[in-house]
Amino acid sequence: NMQQVALAESGPLSDSVLLRVVAVGINFRDVLNVLGTYPGDAGPPGSDCAGIVSASGSLVKHLAVGTSVLGQVPGCLGSHAACPWYTLEVKPGCLSFYDAASLVTTFATVDASYHGIPLCNTSVCLVHAAAGGVGLTAVSALRGLGVRVCTTAGSLPKRGFLRSLGILHCASSRSLQFASIIAHHHDHGCAHVLNSLTSPGMVHASASTLQQGGSFVELG
Repeated sequence: NMQQVALAESGPLSDSVLLRVVAVGINFRDVLNVLGTYPGDAGPPGSDCAGIVSASGSLVKHLAVGTSVLGQVPGCLGSHAACPWYTLEVKPGCLSFYDAASLVTTFATVDASYHGIPLCNTSVCLVHAAAGGVGLTAVSALRGLGVRVCTTAGSLPKRGFLRSLGILHCASSRSLQFASIIAHHHDHGCAHVLNSLTSPGMVHASASTLQQGGSFVELG
């Protein structure tokens, strides 16, 4: 039910930037949006993007025309899009536009999920659905801190992929077996659980793996 339409182009507001969109990252929210199954008004499709500043408002001082940027730009699924300057960051030169457009929501979600939580190389964290975008980002961030990571994933190929990354404990996300695996290998339990699964018993089993004072983040 999608079609290409021409929109009237206008200059940015005083605190906004007009982008020439180079790449757009598609999230699950966008899929629900175009299928008409998103709960409520999702707005126009597209949010994560990378592009080049083609015009900037009078109050925007640090994003000059020609600057390569990435950020959250609602309705960016088009050739151009406008947004407030504070939703953008300068794109690192080491990233392609396509890589940059894939990072915004996943990395922001992971950053918010672990913000302020003290983790170290003796910590154990459980990441559910770890073969997805947020899951892989969480695994990468945690391993960068030296954290011991336990994961779940829904299929044998996905679990095999996680094991190829060096994840020792990877269980099915379609059963509660992960709880007994963690109890067997980690006496003190998990410091943190990142969950997005809703099957019966999943939340209770996940919470049962937490150590005293541990944290639980529910996505969705």
